Amino acid sequence: MDLISLLLPILLAAAGVLLAGAGYFLLYRWNVNRALAAPDRRRLRLPAPCRVLAALAAALVLASLALVIAQLSGPARLTDAGGIERDVRQSQNVGSDWTVEIGLDGRAAAVLAYDPRKEEHVFSVYVNDGGTRPDYVFRYGGKSTSIQRGIRAFELEGATALISMNALGIAAVESHGGARYEVAPNRPFAIVIPGGGYDLYDSAGDLIDPARSGWYERTQVR
Repeated sequence: MDLISLLLPILLAAAGVLLAGAGYFLLYRWNVNRALAAPDRRRLRLPAPCRVLAALAAALVLASLALVIAQLSGPARLTDAGGIERDVRQSQNVGSDWTVEIGLDGRAAAVLAYDPRKEEHVFSVYVNDGGTRPDYVFRYGGKSTSIQRGIRAFELEGATALISMNALGIAAVESHGGARYEVAPNRPFAIVIPGGGYDLYDSAGDLIDPARSGWYERTQVR
């Protein structure tokens, strides 16, 4: 839970209550002074400022409690790799003996969880919907034959999430923008790279054509 997001509306509401109370006090004082200056004139029947301020304070407390309860009962914000891993283990029933690989950047998170024998896996793709503040939201997940036997690419605006159990023996991924990502050729991986295309290489530095395996899948993420 973001403490700033919780306190900011409460502080703004408190400032509003103070301004409303001050405004009412001035109105009440003006009404009293008017009555003292001209006792025969009709004046407004206003409750005492202390009663109005107490009512406003009670309303503020109730609204603050409702906000806190809503925040605590709502889903937690996913802001980092640790939070995403906990969410994957809980939502997809991933055991503690499974390895979880996470590739993360400001636009998306790619997750691959697999058992010790590398025979089973689940994957997840999260998209950052938080703008300037991270807030990763689940978008895709499950099992995929393409991930088990080849590689699967999830293409987002400005980024590509690559997930594979690495049956192809990939040792490096190089984006067409020049960024290079080293991976162990015998280890599953989940990475997020800049969009615009990429090349795959084996441990000898030779180019790998993922389409040759017959298990190369590309998915557009909206």
